[in-house]
Order: sequence, then C-alpha cells, then structure tokens
Amino acid sequence: MARKAIISDADRILAVIEHKSISKAAKALNISQSSLSRSVQNFENELNITLFVRTTDGVEVTDAGRICMDYLLQFKEAEEDLRKGLDFLRSSLFRLNIALPLHVSYEAIQEIETKIHKQYPEAELHITNVFSSKVPQGLLSDEYDFAISWKDGGDDPRLSFERFYDDHFLLLVPNTIHVQSHQISVDDRVVSTVDKKDISSLPFVLQNEGTSIRGTIDEFCRQNGLILNKRMSVANSMVAIGAVKKGIGCAFVMESYSPFFTDSESVSVFFMPEDVDETIGLLKLARKELSEVEKYTATVIRTCLEERRRKYRWIQSRGGEN
Repeated sequence: MARKAIISDADRILAVIEHKSISKAAKALNISQSSLSRSVQNFENELNITLFVRTTDGVEVTDAGRICMDYLLQFKEAEEDLRKGLDFLRSSLFRLNIALPLHVSYEAIQEIETKIHKQYPEAELHITNVFSSKVPQGLLSDEYDFAISWKDGGDDPRLSFERFYDDHFLLLVPNTIHVQSHQISVDDRVVSTVDKKDISSLPFVLQNEGTSIRGTIDEFCRQNGLILNKRMSVANSMVAIGAVKKGIGCAFVMESYSPFFTDSESVSVFFMPEDVDETIGLLKLARKELSEVEKYTATVIRTCLEERRRKYRWIQSRGGEN
C-alpha cells in the first residue's frame, strides 16, 4: 500500500533525518520547504506513523523514524545495485567480441562499424583477426560472441554453424610463369582454368599447415595424386598474394580475396580445374541465442561479404594462353 511513497520519497525522508531540519534538508535538495513538508506528511499518513517530532531547533527522529531510516537505506542500496546490474547488462548487450577473417576486417571493417553504430549507437565492437583453426577454441572459452569462419566446427556438438555461401578456390600465377589454360563455365560465368596435370610443375607459395585453405588444398592433392612444388610457406593468404605479385611463386586463394589482386597486372587468375570450395558462415556456441544486436551485426557482415562477392565476380584470367 505504501510502496509508492517509500520509493519516491526515500531521498527526501533521509535528507530530513540527516539534517534534522526540514528547512535545511529542503535547501540541500534544492526544493521548497512546503514541498518537502508535504512529502513527509504524505509518507506519515500512508504508513500511519510519526517520523519526526518538531522542535524549535528543527526535528527529532522518533523510534518509528529510526526504523524507517534503516529500511530506506536498504532501499537505496538495493536501488544502486539494481542500476549497476542494469548498466552491466546494457554494456554486455552492446559489447560484441567477433572473430573475422583477415580479408574481411582489412577492407570492410569501417563499413561494418558504420552500419552497426547507425542502428545501435551504444554498440562497442571488438574485432579480432584469427586463423580459422583457432576459432572453435575461442568460442568455447567465451573469447568471442560469434565468428565468421570457413570451419563449421567439425563434429563438435557444442558448436553451431550457419552457412552463408560457398567460396571458390582460385589459382594465382605470376605472369612470368607460362601456363596453358582453357575455358570452363562456373556459376554461369566463362572463366579460365588449367589442367590438373600442369599444377605439379608449378612453384608454390603455400599457406602454413593448420590453416583452413591449406587443409582443403592438401585434400585436393591427395584425391588427385598431386605433389606440389613448395617454394615457400607463409602465414596466411594475404602474404601469399604479395608473394605472387613479386613473382616468387603461385598460390591458391579463395575468391573472396579478389579485391587484393584484381588490380595487379602481374598476376593471372585461374579457377580450380574442378569444384573446390570452402563454405563460409557464422559459427557460434550451439547453446547461445544471439541477441538482437548480434543478429543485426551478423546480417550486416553477411550482406557486406555478399556485396563484395558480387562486385568481384567478373574475374577472368590475364596472361594465360587459351
């Protein structure tokens, strides 16, 4: 019955108790003395008690007043704990830790952040570049809220994977290396490819073992009885592309890396001679329900990836002989 008065007038009653004067408490609260007197009277009427005895010097707190003071202080502490808890919840909802592939964060991070902050100004994004092989453990240790990855978590039931699309593999060849090529059709595109038998004769810059792309290429070679001529090992596809541009050797990369070599006149681009691809998508804990902010962020990232993919789908080989 008196809950409304207790909550709304707690600060005022405590101020009178602290200052032992309605006039001094009103001044401290920056309100009128008459307003404070009405709050005290309403409080006393609702609880049917007397909080203060008026004196010539101010007020004295009654026994009932002292009991109320103890409970009002508990109300204030509870209110502070409530606000802290809600503030923490808000900060948690708007603080995102996301693992992204290097090529995504390298070019598109500013666009992604701009779109997220336009919809959710309070959002705080923490983007981490990480090798795909390390993503599952990062999710399981709660280091990331979710990840965009080429790995689906394998058979681990603790992880859940949502497919975005399949990313084609490409062969990059320095124009200083002669390669015989021919035309094939891929996704309604006419593109250039090379014969599998010619791949083994090429010098390669290969991504390190343990990376997702290296695992796929190694499996392709095993299935086709190919042994690659490894000239150099590198940490990731970005370094491999740089090595191709310098003429060090050939490299396998995924089509989503197209923005980083389509402007190079020193590189010829070929599709793989058969369907070799990697599925890219959203990887998260199976038990985790994405918040609205996380769902929106994942949608923005997916849209950004697909827009970039459409933009660079015109890739044709340059420098190969048909």
